[in-house]
Amino acid sequence: MTEKDNFITMLKDDPKLKEYHRLEAIINQNKQLKSKLNQLKSIQKQMINAEKIEKENALKKIKNEYDNLLEEILEYPLMTTYLDLQNYFNEILKQTTEIIENSINSSLKI
Repeated sequence: MTEKDNFITMLKDDPKLKEYHRLEAIINQNKQLKSKLNQLKSIQKQMINAEKIEKENALKKIKNEYDNLLEEILEYPLMTTYLDLQNYFNEILKQTTEIIENSINSSLKI
């Protein structure tokens, strides 16, 4: 088995991934919650754009809107767990990307 296969198997067998998929299915069935999550993503993009163009007042307003919506979302049962798991897997993806990049970079230096 290759390292890639081991990694894929490890992820597939991870109970956290199974729980994440279970919660995701529940969330996808709730149209109101799904809509709020989509709004949150849109606000995140606005925050990034406001940061890039250094619009401090707009950024404060957008950040406040983001915080209020996130608070609403976290009132739903299971959302804290879902978002924690999402962060957990995002970290794994970041680390995996770094490992791959470092491996490629070190291979290119030879």
